Amino acid sequence: MGSKSKIYPSNGGDYRVVVSQSYFGPYLYSLKEHDPLFDATVKNFDFSGAGVYEMIFRDISNWCDGDDGLAEFFLVKLTMTSNDEYVSFWD
Repeated sequence: MGSKSKIYPSNGGDYRVVVSQSYFGPYLYSLKEHDPLFDATVKNFDFSGAGVYEMIFRDISNWCDGDDGLAEFFLVKLTMTSNDEYVSFWD
């Protein structure tokens, strides 16, 4: 991941994002939900040290919308954008 991840859909319920940082931060991230007109911020979060971090977003079903009934999540890294990090998404 550079400064923005690909979009990963969700059916609702709980949603997990795992970030592996190779350098000390601070790193500031924003989980966003994509819509054609406006990308909404679900939650901002940060980590300061190198390591593997897990964020669990509970009951995000209210973000599901559109014709397919899915939420389209992606992650934006707001600081340290020149460092590539490994990110995984679990629905």
